[in-house]
Amino acid sequence: MVDDEEALLALGQTALRDHGFETDTARDGLEGLRALQSGDYELLITDHHMPGLTGFDLIQRLRDAKISIPVVMASATPPTTEFSAHPRLCPQAFLAKPYTARQLVDEVERALKAG
Repeated sequence: MVDDEEALLALGQTALRDHGFETDTARDGLEGLRALQSGDYELLITDHHMPGLTGFDLIQRLRDAKISIPVVMASATPPTTEFSAHPRLCPQAFLAKPYTARQLVDEVERALKAG
């Protein structure tokens, strides 16, 4: 889970752990990219608006590196223009901020099933 908001990382990690998911966190896109390149992950949950490497940029770098895990993007305003111009980068799910722990778990389960 990649987000520059500590409270959302804590909420996400707790909610996902409570539902049986093992979760790592990163505080920005570059930290998340390094973890994804060196680890074995089944899903990425990323904020869109982050300083430095945005969620869109993170997805683009993953796809360029041939890492094709499902993605859930969290954002108060989904970046539909960016994704309509680059459909291969479109995440499996959008999570509207602010979201609840239940909404997060539901979107994660949905994205993993869609794979």
